[in-house]
Amino acid sequence: MSDNELETEFKSLMETVGKEIDHKVNEASRLLREAVELADKHGIPFYAYVSELGQPYVPQSFEDKWESLDKEDVEELTGVPSYDLESAYGWKHSDVC
Repeated sequence: MSDNELETEFKSLMETVGKEIDHKVNEASRLLREAVELADKHGIPFYAYVSELGQPYVPQSFEDKWESLDKEDVEELTGVPSYDLESAYGWKHSDVC
């Protein structure tokens, strides 16, 4: 198979499968925004297993509503590390992100 044939095949797949992938990513993004809205509304942190790295989200309202809860218990229930519950709010990113 020549480089030109490979390029043609790749471009063809980008027109079909690439568009399907984009659709799925957009759908996931919309659903993730909805999850953030629910977390913000109710003060519930969550861990998003949407990539190999995964990322926790801690809403600003968490501390206001649940400050007296033991952070270790919250970690056990949500999967969000207790140290992330003590720091700045929003999406948490590791050094590798």
